[in-house]
Amino acid sequence: MKKNLVQRIPVYFTAAIACLFLWQCSVENNEVTVQKTNFDVSGQWEFTVTPIVSKLNLTGLKDSEKNVDTASYPAVYDKIFLYQNTNGVVKGYTGHRPVQGKLADNKLTLDVYEYPDGTFQEYSDVTNCTKISTVNLVLENSHLMEGNGFYTADPNGAGFLNDSYKINARKINDFGNFIKTTEQPRIQSISNDICNVVTGVLSFITGICTDNAIRPMGSCWAHKTGGGYYVFGQYGPGSLLPVWTQNVYFPLEWSVCKTRAYNFNISLKEQNITITALTDYLKNSVKINSWWLQLGIPDLNAAIQEISDFHTKYGGFAITFFYSTNSKNLSIYVLVEKGNTNEVYNEKIVKGFMKFMNPSVNNIDVFVGQKISDSFQLRRSDFLVCNTPVVIVYLIGTNKVHYN
Repeated sequence: MKKNLVQRIPVYFTAAIACLFLWQCSVENNEVTVQKTNFDVSGQWEFTVTPIVSKLNLTGLKDSEKNVDTASYPAVYDKIFLYQNTNGVVKGYTGHRPVQGKLADNKLTLDVYEYPDGTFQEYSDVTNCTKISTVNLVLENSHLMEGNGFYTADPNGAGFLNDSYKINARKINDFGNFIKTTEQPRIQSISNDICNVVTGVLSFITGICTDNAIRPMGSCWAHKTGGGYYVFGQYGPGSLLPVWTQNVYFPLEWSVCKTRAYNFNISLKEQNITITALTDYLKNSVKINSWWLQLGIPDLNAAIQEISDFHTKYGGFAITFFYSTNSKNLSIYVLVEKGNTNEVYNEKIVKGFMKFMNPSVNNIDVFVGQKISDSFQLRRSDFLVCNTPVVIVYLIGTNKVHYN
């Protein structure tokens, strides 16, 4: 059902997801000797990336996600670190993403790489990464350069192989001779900032559901899948708590500030907790129990009865939702082993949550099944310039959920 937004909750991002940037593809841990020639690109750069050709890919997007801003905008990245050796070979990072190339006379070619899907692994070079883009730049001097870029691969299905962009670059910090280990505090600082930012991303949901309690699905580490990262892993409720846990999917791609369709699969998995253990846990959860009244359930005993009856009718279950910080739309996923979709949809706990969340979001969609596919239009860039993550909450259930 559609509803005008009553309360828009702005989400600000000033840094990049902690656990995402743990040097998954790193340059070698050797000292890089810098040659001082007429053109020395070693240093910290600011790239302004402006779209030339930017085609919109909204394949498979549901209707409620199409009514958002789809324009493409320039993105400014000021965490570009380049290191040039005596042979004109250039290695470095744009944010956390590895780049490498060659400087010949006043012409610099840089290749941009994408990480493989999966949990964190540290690589000594870009062998396990995929080259996704090439940038051709011309230096005016050692502090200014400009040029164009294009895409060479599309491993995440983003649909931007025909896109192109312009880069205007200026050096904002010189390096002398450089040893990579001197930059490790910078990466650690980014990690710290990101975990703090995730707390801010979750504040809207936690303020509504758990009295401002942050209940992450796991430690702050990243699992890459598609064009982004699950900050706290891919399984709900996770390893720390059995109900009311949170996660964030963070879109992160080498791109101008641009939206595209992100498609998700949400699947019911094996049992995580028995129905008896679940109801016993709820009896001792004061903060969570204060929430039932807001769902139209009069007290704890009534809530436990509702949950027990729900389990008897539909077997192992889990109720989880995604909230898009881009569209301010909410999708509720009621995952059950058995049962009629219409009956599940009309259960008191489902209707109560829809009514409770309705004033705070633009639109609510409800999906029922063992495996559910859904889509959101998310805005992304490479280094948290304009990225709009999805907030994920595992509300309650007896079974695990896999997010993909």
